[in-house]
Amino acid sequence: MSTASAAGQPLGQAITRVGAGSGAGSIEILSCCRTAEPIWRRLERDAVMSPYGRFDWVASFAASLPDAERDIRIAVMTDDAGPALLMPFRIERRFGLVIAAAIGGKHANLNLPVSRPDVFATLDAAAATSFLTAAGRAMQADMIDLPSVPAIWRGRPNPFAAAGEPAADPVWSVRLMDTGEKTLGRSMKGDARKKLRSKSRAMDAFGPVRVLRARTADEVDRLLDAFYRQKEDRFAELGIADPFAAPHIRTFLRTGALAGLAEGRPAIELHALTVGEEVAAVLGAAGDGRRLSGMFLSFQSGPLARFSPGEQLVTRVIGLQCEQGRVVFDLGVGDARYKRSICDEVEALVDVMLPITRAGRAVRFVESHLLAAKRRIKTNPQAMAMVALLRRSRAKLRHTGPAS
Repeated sequence: MSTASAAGQPLGQAITRVGAGSGAGSIEILSCCRTAEPIWRRLERDAVMSPYGRFDWVASFAASLPDAERDIRIAVMTDDAGPALLMPFRIERRFGLVIAAAIGGKHANLNLPVSRPDVFATLDAAAATSFLTAAGRAMQADMIDLPSVPAIWRGRPNPFAAAGEPAADPVWSVRLMDTGEKTLGRSMKGDARKKLRSKSRAMDAFGPVRVLRARTADEVDRLLDAFYRQKEDRFAELGIADPFAAPHIRTFLRTGALAGLAEGRPAIELHALTVGEEVAAVLGAAGDGRRLSGMFLSFQSGPLARFSPGEQLVTRVIGLQCEQGRVVFDLGVGDARYKRSICDEVEALVDVMLPITRAGRAVRFVESHLLAAKRRIKTNPQAMAMVALLRRSRAKLRHTGPAS
């Protein structure tokens, strides 16, 4: 383990004290996931957290990064009762400044620290902000950047969201009951369920329809290969750059799907809808004991597409989560017709950009205005229709070339 940051700040030592009362504690900055692993896994046992805070998920992403980009810091707050709160960061350079950002980028849909339950229950916004500020200073960062922070978590205002601005998109979710039938009966409209059942019966003509959850390395590779093919076709059609094409992201997805697989608790669960021998749809999701959170969904083009295989898969997976005893299922950040059809709850998100230095305040000013512009576009149907049209036109030109 490195014992000093690029700026010379000692790591692995108590840096400062933050908060007051129940929020008081000392902060330690560690420089790699493995050093923090014993504390992390101990906190995970009953922590208030999201699936994206699991050690296996974060460590899989961090290990996949190119060497030049793998600058990881883990802030650990300890109080009189022991480790109280842990938050991982990736050190990035933007505009010549040091930014301490959430690990996972757009692949992490819900960013939260890993908190001991009693700490999360009593921590207020001032103490949460104090923790982030002290951690930022200890890492010699100019700004803390935490996108997709839930405004409400476990039924109470999230103190770490207090310094945030509304994100451009929410998360669509469904609270699970004891069976999928009861859950979907509540969350979906009757005509939507009827139409989906009719499509399911029609799909039977193409072969036996099953849900496959990857439980071996071979199944992981089979489902990821199918996902990459399906997404490549879809992104090309829409004129969108493929965020899963980068080699390190593909390494991350495979590593995350294998991490914890032998114990039946992979960091990234892979589910597929198979029709005969065909993989018709693939769902990848981050999971913990309470929640399964969708990271990606793909479906096969061609004859099977008209039967909505992606939605067929999601509704079946929801039933499986009910049987497993999970509490919440979500379909990740972003708005889409199929999300509105299946889910009945909207979880508001905020983007936290907390400046630590004067230079950080300047960056926050610029990025805050960019976020506001993005939010205005995404909430304007006409603007989004124009964006979609431009993307499709670009995709068509890419395939056919310019007219002569």
